[in-house]
Amino acid sequence: MEIERLDEKRKTPKKKEGKRTAKKIEYTELNKLVKKKRRTRKRRKRKEEIEEIIVNGRGPKEAYKGGARKIVFCMIKENGESTTDRDEIITICQTFYRKLYEQTAPD
Repeated sequence: MEIERLDEKRKTPKKKEGKRTAKKIEYTELNKLVKKKRRTRKRRKRKEEIEEIIVNGRGPKEAYKGGARKIVFCMIKENGESTTDRDEIITICQTFYRKLYEQTAPD
């Protein structure tokens, strides 16, 4: 919340107020403050995530892996329609790999 308020304050002096050095200095200091707040918030969130992973017993190696694998949410059928049903996605993958492995490899 505080960062959003600072962002709004940062945007207001940008309106045509002339080239006063005091305003420029205030604007740059405000930019630095916003960047610093964002960095600290990001670090705090990451620290909380790591603590949660370790408390749940998954270990420190899991904390730096980058999370789980990506899940396929949508797949296109042979007729061109897209589907989001998990069972249909599995059957599409099965038929694709079945056709792929039925082809004989050139010797």
